[in-house]
Amino acid sequence: MSIRTSYPHGTPNWLELHTDDHTAAMAFYGGLFGWRFDALESDAYARAYVSDAVVAAISTPDHAGPSAWLGYLAVDDVDAAVRAVGDAGGRVTVPPHDRADRGRAALITDPTEAPVGLWQAHRQPGAALVGEPATMAWFELLTDDTDAASAFYQQALGLVPHTAELDGIAWTTLHVGDDAVAGVVGKRVTGSPNRWNLYFATDDIVATTRRAADLGATITADPVITAIGPMAGVRDPSGAHFSLWAPIPPGQ
Repeated sequence: MSIRTSYPHGTPNWLELHTDDHTAAMAFYGGLFGWRFDALESDAYARAYVSDAVVAAISTPDHAGPSAWLGYLAVDDVDAAVRAVGDAGGRVTVPPHDRADRGRAALITDPTEAPVGLWQAHRQPGAALVGEPATMAWFELLTDDTDAASAFYQQALGLVPHTAELDGIAWTTLHVGDDAVAGVVGKRVTGSPNRWNLYFATDDIVATTRRAADLGATITADPVITAIGPMAGVRDPSGAHFSLWAPIPPGQ
């Protein structure tokens, strides 16, 4: 288990569940992933841990709306980043603001209206643990305009797109240097909002999917084998979507 202490500019580094019902959310994700929680700053914000590593947070949203997971991208300077967002055709929905001494954040939407956060680390670089069971494993944009989205993230944040075919579907990965850090794929559900989808790692996707259903979630996509490991889609009891993924270990 390797603890993360920094993230390169443009890399997904943090995630928050925005919901009005913290008690129900903590019961569900605690039961699903074994997360434990502490309260930070106020009852409106609680951080989730795997062992002693912070991996996510549950937050009360600033505006009315359905429960949803919000992912963040690491930036070196959030004030400079939001200026680049505007120049690239995005929109700032929550301007840069300090999160105590943990970091400085902003919320934006890209030109396809998918919301995402920006996080400049101070004391907290982001999730201390990723890629392990019960932690964030992948971050993927579902959009009806993959070209516009890819161009935006390249101009605004320097993420370089590469497109290839995976299981017969054109799939774009966004790169920081040689590393693929996120994906962009054309959404399949007409009329659904463009959004970033979070994948949580699991070492037993069948058992985790079954446990999610037992805890009151809706399984939106049953486990399916892919070239990079089995995946499943879930909507938690509050309506927030996420996916599960059991990555194939390197070299297999």
